[in-house]
Amino acid sequence: MRYLTFAILAASLLCACKRTPPENSARMIDSGKQYLAKKDYAHAIIQFRRAIQYTPQEAEVYYQAGLTYLNMLDIPSAYVNFKKATELNPKHAGAQTRLAELLSASHDPAKLREASERAREVLKLAPEDVSALNTLAITEFELGKASDAEAHLREAIGHASDDDRTAVNLALMRLYKKDPQGALTVLKDAAQRNPKSTGAALVLGRMYAAMNDAAGAEREFRRAVVLDPKNAKALMALAGLLSATKRDSEAELTYQKISSLPDKPYRPILGLYYWRTGKRDAAIAEFALVVKTDASDRQARNRLVAAYRAMGREADADKVLETAYNRNPKDAEAMLGHAQSLARMGKLDDAANLLRLLVADSRDSVQGHYLLSKIYAAKSQPRLQQQELEEALKINPMFLAARLDMSQSLLAMHRPDAALDVLDHTPPDQKKSLLFLVGRNWALLAKGEHEELRRQLDVSLKHARIPDFLFQDALLNMQLKQYAAARTSLNELLAKDAQNTRSLEILAESRAAERRPDLAFAALAGAARKYPHSSGVQYLYATWLSRAGKIEQAREALMAAKTNSSDNAGIDIRLAELAFAQSRFSDARNLLAPVLARNNKIGRAQMMMGNIESVGGNAPAAIARYRAVLELEPDNAEAMNNLASIMTEAKSNIDEALRFAQKAKELVPDNPNYNDTLGWVLYKKGLYSSAVEYLQVAANSGRSLSKYHLSMAYAQSGNRLKASHEYEEAHRASPSLPEAKAAEALLIAAAHLGR
Repeated sequence: MRYLTFAILAASLLCACKRTPPENSARMIDSGKQYLAKKDYAHAIIQFRRAIQYTPQEAEVYYQAGLTYLNMLDIPSAYVNFKKATELNPKHAGAQTRLAELLSASHDPAKLREASERAREVLKLAPEDVSALNTLAITEFELGKASDAEAHLREAIGHASDDDRTAVNLALMRLYKKDPQGALTVLKDAAQRNPKSTGAALVLGRMYAAMNDAAGAEREFRRAVVLDPKNAKALMALAGLLSATKRDSEAELTYQKISSLPDKPYRPILGLYYWRTGKRDAAIAEFALVVKTDASDRQARNRLVAAYRAMGREADADKVLETAYNRNPKDAEAMLGHAQSLARMGKLDDAANLLRLLVADSRDSVQGHYLLSKIYAAKSQPRLQQQELEEALKINPMFLAARLDMSQSLLAMHRPDAALDVLDHTPPDQKKSLLFLVGRNWALLAKGEHEELRRQLDVSLKHARIPDFLFQDALLNMQLKQYAAARTSLNELLAKDAQNTRSLEILAESRAAERRPDLAFAALAGAARKYPHSSGVQYLYATWLSRAGKIEQAREALMAAKTNSSDNAGIDIRLAELAFAQSRFSDARNLLAPVLARNNKIGRAQMMMGNIESVGGNAPAAIARYRAVLELEPDNAEAMNNLASIMTEAKSNIDEALRFAQKAKELVPDNPNYNDTLGWVLYKKGLYSSAVEYLQVAANSGRSLSKYHLSMAYAQSGNRLKASHEYEEAHRASPSLPEAKAAEALLIAAAHLGR
């Protein structure tokens, strides 16, 4: 059997080899036309391309390829092929006509004139070519020759043709002249000339509808449906009219007919009708049926997911995406959707793992990289976030959302120069968008480019007094110490949103900067009294009270906020922080324990509990808490610093402590606490000269603890004079610190040894 199959294959190949190139080309063209008739454009274009290889000088094959591209809405490729066909055969009427039609869609006078010339050439070959007459009419109308255009259309109407475009174009010209009755007469005449033309009936019906003649429109739409019961355009027109005239049962039956048509785009029509008329459950049932009928229809799947989410049925939406992914793990769109569902459910690690697979398999998945960047941002991993955003922008430099996210991430890392550079590489046509202008203003503000920002805001605020611009104006005036001007913008913001805590806080800061804390507290207290049920306002007021040392009043404001908040975790954490500040460590623990019992993924609560364990001397428990913070927020510099400090004192793992201290210093280079910790870890490792480098930076902040540490590092390095100087400064300020005795003992030992 194998040999027989081989013999048949060999014979077919031999036959193909015996055919001449024109014969092979003709076969390919016939095959392509068959695919084109079936609307299988992908296979049709393959056949025509093969035919071109056999007969590259044959105009007809380029013409057929152009028709295929036109149906695929690939206008540039259609134009190229029609142009090639006319170059090979200037008398190819079809190619000339199609090329003229494409050129006539332009508003460029030169192209319109070329279209007119090509149409005239066709008419020399075929004077009754209705398509050429229509194209000539359109170009002349666009070139301002309305009378000539109408004359050509009347000539076209005089020829027997089933082409309804002539009547439509002539009617449009009558409408342009503000002659609707004349337009209606043209379309009526066309319908009488072609009583079996579905298109003529449909166009006439639309004209009646435009003139608010519902009865005339319905009559023509129904006539079109009788002529062609499966004509989707006619059915859609009739269904729309029935729906508009509140004949819901008839409209529903018509939409059912449309949904049962074989063409894929019409399958969801009934569901969309149900959705539009408020029958959401029925709509979802229809959408689900379409997905069940064709599980590979991604557009249908996305529609069903969107409907579920709009109805708040998140679990059902997630299930659709999970099912699609399990059915085909190589379906990139299903993979992305499933990852989004996982992220929405808080399963960030699972989502990240899935997205890593996606971007590994589909390196051009810009959405995969972007969603992965969002997950890294949620996990407080800015460097990984930026890495994914860079990949997204490499794939698509026009992705403005990714560019803005990159800028914001760099600003959060105190890198305004880099943030501004990213935005300055934005494509020119996006630089006028409000989103870009707002993002760039933030970078200018962070960099301190006051003059440029002032110019930009003055222009922007003339065109749009949006909240972002007003807030940026207030912050700029704050930096320039123009506090009254800042309050002008803030009051405009508060007039629109009186409970906006960002505006209230800057307003209070403007008063504090003028050394009028009484007015700052008056503004916040007034807002707290006016909006007793606003948890945000109460929380802000409590924050300022706690800064002023009014802890009990702050606690009362927080309790008021807690009464009016649906999410008390943040308030309980803040209450715990106040208790910690008052050394009420047991109260702080009691407030945090229920929060962590409900959700142990809150980094701030874990951090606070770690601080409580650290103060209580429970080093292992504190270390466990800080490690939990780093699992949630791998780039949390404070947790790293605290871990390094407590591990050093507990002598648990000095090398790991050094790694944590170095990373904290790398993330926040100028923090004196982090410099002190790194210096002290190096000291404990016996690297005294290296320790001095970091402890000097920490001591410059005036911290007595750092000065004691620096004194000891100098003493161990043999610099007794500087050691004594640092010790004396620290001792004058803080003689009771435990480090005082250690530093003093070391100085005495150094003096005794003569160092």
